[in-house]
Amino acid sequence: MIASDVDRIVLMYGGTRTDKEYVSGLADQRLILEEEKDRLGKAESLNRSFRFAAGELTFILSGDIQIEEDIFKRCFEAMDDDIGVIIPQVVPEPVKGLHGKIGSALWKLHDAELEYMSKRNLNVHGGEFLAIRRKLLPVLPRIVNDDAYICLNAKRLGYRVEYRDDIKVRNQIPGTLIDLLIQRIRVNFGHQELLRMNLDPLVMTTLIITDRKTFFSIMVSFLKRYRKEILILPLVCFVEALALILSRSHLKKGKSYYKWPISNKDIRL
Repeated sequence: MIASDVDRIVLMYGGTRTDKEYVSGLADQRLILEEEKDRLGKAESLNRSFRFAAGELTFILSGDIQIEEDIFKRCFEAMDDDIGVIIPQVVPEPVKGLHGKIGSALWKLHDAELEYMSKRNLNVHGGEFLAIRRKLLPVLPRIVNDDAYICLNAKRLGYRVEYRDDIKVRNQIPGTLIDLLIQRIRVNFGHQELLRMNLDPLVMTTLIITDRKTFFSIMVSFLKRYRKEILILPLVCFVEALALILSRSHLKKGKSYYKWPISNKDIRL
């Protein structure tokens, strides 16, 4: 990111594990370092970072993705007047084992879902990388899926949220099957939160109940594009169904996923 030509970079770091020595050594006049001595949750961190937003576009990046230097320029060039948010395609890094196959298939299914929804100007959202007009940055409530809230809010204000599979970022799949399940529980928990706020994220786990035609259209599109994934699809459905059941149970019991677990991924910069 430092090698790119963005005007300002806000880095949120800290909490229970700090990298203060490393980030303090990053010499760049555009860099704004915001240390969190206490973990306040991702949405609160984003609200703090939004105060420093400048220019027409703001880019929101997860700390565990890899990007190309020209991604910011490409997003800026693709931002037509009626577009409020651009979401790139997430390409998962290959991971060996059963959980790697399930995780990879989940991302591919998400890809098929986002492409289908984007073409029809339906609810589209993704959380690894967002390019959003600065004027559309909301004050985020205390929720898990802040990315979905941002995108749904932009659409509510009359802007399109566009998915671009020609713009890509790379991400790592969780290291174990348990970690993958926990991730899916957390994501589904966030979707249930949005439903309680009368915001329908239009994801596969809700579409199968509310709009089966769209659900099966997306599934057919997925299988046409990724034919080899048909063998792993039953396990994908099982993991997602289990995650949905557990997320609903946790929500009813008042459990919170607001403070996401500290990542132990080995990120290569």
